[in-house]
Amino acid sequence: MTNQTLDVIQARRSIRAYKADKPVNAEQISTLVDAALAAPSANNKQPWLLNVVTNAELLAGFDKAVVETLKTLAPEAYDRIVSRGGTVLYHAPLLILVLIPSDSKPYMDAGILTENIAIAAKAIGLDSVILGLPGMVFQGDKAGEWREKLRIPEGYEYGVSVAAGTAEDGAAGRSYSPDYSKVTYLD
Repeated sequence: MTNQTLDVIQARRSIRAYKADKPVNAEQISTLVDAALAAPSANNKQPWLLNVVTNAELLAGFDKAVVETLKTLAPEAYDRIVSRGGTVLYHAPLLILVLIPSDSKPYMDAGILTENIAIAAKAIGLDSVILGLPGMVFQGDKAGEWREKLRIPEGYEYGVSVAAGTAEDGAAGRSYSPDYSKVTYLD
């Protein structure tokens, strides 16, 4: 069985190289935000906040701070990132931060919202990558500085983020083969 939605789900890949000089336009951003906010949540609480970042200087500074934090707090991750070009945001012109309440940590709700963004990005001709590593900066010595710069309100914390934009030529992501050994059917 196939349809447009299923085709987009199958076509989506995590892209780790973007054309920094090709911004995501306001209509595309609005579409991604609308898709995010359409996500279901437990008891329809919609516990998230979204911070949408397009400021190139802010993105570059945040990227650098994350990489520097990894060097200290997660050396293996740092080595992997350096081997990929030394960037965590991959020069994406858009970063959507999904913030979650510190007291309840609704990770599943944030994950559903995040997948909506990633699928919507592919559906409108953009690429994306879902990111957890940027959260490391909030465990380091620059946590307060970056909470302020990214306008993360008291009572909320970094849950996950999605970087999006136009993929660099040749940035195809990993091939995909479903692993049906992970599925058990109970008839």
